[in-house]
Amino acid sequence: MKILKNFILVITSIFLTLIVIEIMMSFFYPQARNGSWRIQNEDGVFVNKDKGKSRHEYIGKKEKISITYSFGEFHNRIILKDKYSVKENKILVLGDSNIFGWLLKDEDTFITKIQKLYNNFYFINSAAGGFSDTDMFLFIDRYCKKIQPKFILFFLDVDRSIRKKNMTINQDNQLIITKNEHNNLKEYLNDKQFFFFLLENLHIMQLIKTLYVNLSNNAYIDYVVTEDPNLKKIKKKLLVFSNDKKTKEEKIKIKEEKIKIELKKNFLLISKLYNKIIESADSCNSKIIFIDIGWYDKTYNSDIYNHVVENFYKIVEQNKQANFISIYDEMKVIRKSNKNYKLEEGHPNAEGNLIIYNFLKDKLKKYLN
Repeated sequence: MKILKNFILVITSIFLTLIVIEIMMSFFYPQARNGSWRIQNEDGVFVNKDKGKSRHEYIGKKEKISITYSFGEFHNRIILKDKYSVKENKILVLGDSNIFGWLLKDEDTFITKIQKLYNNFYFINSAAGGFSDTDMFLFIDRYCKKIQPKFILFFLDVDRSIRKKNMTINQDNQLIITKNEHNNLKEYLNDKQFFFFLLENLHIMQLIKTLYVNLSNNAYIDYVVTEDPNLKKIKKKLLVFSNDKKTKEEKIKIKEEKIKIELKKNFLLISKLYNKIIESADSCNSKIIFIDIGWYDKTYNSDIYNHVVENFYKIVEQNKQANFISIYDEMKVIRKSNKNYKLEEGHPNAEGNLIIYNFLKDKLKKYLN
């Protein structure tokens, strides 16, 4: 009996301590109480969940935002209460968080505005935060035949696939994509509704989640494959040793040559990937439209991103199924005063989305009218 009393006392003490910590945190160290709306599919891709709702919050110095997203069967963000789902012709939208409509109400996203304009189609926004071009290819390869879209709007990302180093070319000159490892903990928690209730309502749970994400490299959706630190040190020492014997001009020349080689290698990888994407879209009778929204200036973009956009038709010159839209030139109005069109945390705000919509809607007429 004494053991039972002690056990109850310990449990009660822990419970009361957690309540006190939670109250203190809510006043002095509040956390953005975000739910989880990503699940890993069979290919290891972190797609949106296929049902239910999730809360997304941001607490900044100037802005405090709380949004609730709804999700549909195609791992898509539901907009306008899914009233256009009765339309026969579907358009699949793929991209990253900018395309998803990060921290924005449904009516403020440019995809919603395009849906209202081209209301004879059903726009399925399956864009997701951290989506790379390889993720989008795997999404098309797995779900396109089920969705059967008439068009696919593929918003370019480029860099994440290169940063993740998950593409190689084998001896047969075939592109090989290394899929993400499955996160067993996340897979276990995916259908635990009580866990998500705690996550969206308790500050302490968000703190624990943040610590876990920061400490676990591949727990984060946009993780980058890191090099072995010991190998990195050895390479650095060898580089210093070899550089000691070279003139300044030689060093610059070697560096420039390395950049050229790296650019050529990455361009080949992206070229093979985009042609596989076109083939995959073609296999489900979908016309694909690659889109560059030109949100960032070329001086900010990576060399490989700029090279891909500038040479897009060289990539797909053997494939007549490819279409390309760029609103880079039009978007200079945003890039000149970028801060006015961004949320405090960095994503396009409602005004930014309105401008993207105004420039993109006319370019889409060629295909959707």
